[in-house]
Amino acid sequence: MIRTIPAPLMLKFWIVSTNDWNTVMASSLSSNRLALNENVERVHAKDISVVVAGLVRRDGAKGDLALACIRSIRAMLPESEIILSTWLQCDTYGLEVDVLVKSSEPQSTQDCTGRASNFHKQRLSVCAGLAKASRTYVLKFRPDIILKGLAIIDAFDSRHELDPPGLLGNRVILTNLFIPNPLFDPTLFHISDIVQFGTKADILRIWSNSASADISLLGNAHPRRIFGNFSGYTDFRLLPEQALTVSWLNSEQVAVSLDHINDGSARQLNEWISILFGNYIILDARNSGIEFPQRFFGTRLKRNNLSDELRMLPLYFSQVPRFKALRAIKYYVNKYIYCWVNSNYLKSIAHVIIHTLFPRETINRIWKNHVTR
Repeated sequence: MIRTIPAPLMLKFWIVSTNDWNTVMASSLSSNRLALNENVERVHAKDISVVVAGLVRRDGAKGDLALACIRSIRAMLPESEIILSTWLQCDTYGLEVDVLVKSSEPQSTQDCTGRASNFHKQRLSVCAGLAKASRTYVLKFRPDIILKGLAIIDAFDSRHELDPPGLLGNRVILTNLFIPNPLFDPTLFHISDIVQFGTKADILRIWSNSASADISLLGNAHPRRIFGNFSGYTDFRLLPEQALTVSWLNSEQVAVSLDHINDGSARQLNEWISILFGNYIILDARNSGIEFPQRFFGTRLKRNNLSDELRMLPLYFSQVPRFKALRAIKYYVNKYIYCWVNSNYLKSIAHVIIHTLFPRETINRIWKNHVTR
């Protein structure tokens, strides 16, 4: 995992041909991985609390996922503390965990089209589980995913605090699932909240102020926005992951304000990239040692996510003024010009127009049965 890019490589970036680019990047990746792996001190399972938070499903199409999840954690991290935080009505019989937390399930939040957000449910279950964690490190997990390897643990470097200092004590490990590449999908300050690993102190800092995220999520965004709108007809001011990130940053005295989901400027783009790579290590989900539901790997996600390390590398050049300018141009061009040949953007605009002209119930039925298939 790359923390910095050597100065000679920055120079090469400007002079290598397109064909040589992948070769140079792959070479840099390999050498940096070796250098980091030699020095990393592995975190021991006895020092980890695994907080499995969310709805427990015992009878899905793939069988008892919750049981498979808990057993996989016990197999891979046998000395860890397993905390299951879920809802009162969920069946938890036979799930051998160290701590069981059951809370009353709140209602989902809905936007003006009836589209539901379960963020405040997630916030409640995660925070209830974190409150019971007693170990130095926390792996935030879900009951519908399987732990098959320890790459997400091995990526953590416990030797020292962030250098240069960031907002957290140590970098938190994430996967790239649902982190939009802002040069293709202009959704800033959107983090992945599916799996997170770091010190308990850092995970708490990210989640402890999430109560304010419920308020920011329910803003009064204009649902009929056309230009630069990749999110369709909605009055949600922020997506749940954005609300989580913005509430955390504001608690750290980093002033971030977004008027709608795809709001953002060149300054905020550079600020977000600096925060993202200054406080997190991002793993490719397919190589993270975690088995995710296949639905997480849809066509749109493949195209818009930070899909692999080679694709992420150009974002590391935020300290180069020339690249910052080029990146800003690409951001605006993709957001306002190339968007008109982007199928996701066109679907979003169609969603706005149709919801403006027709009753909500009719549109939701058509959208569900035809457009989103």
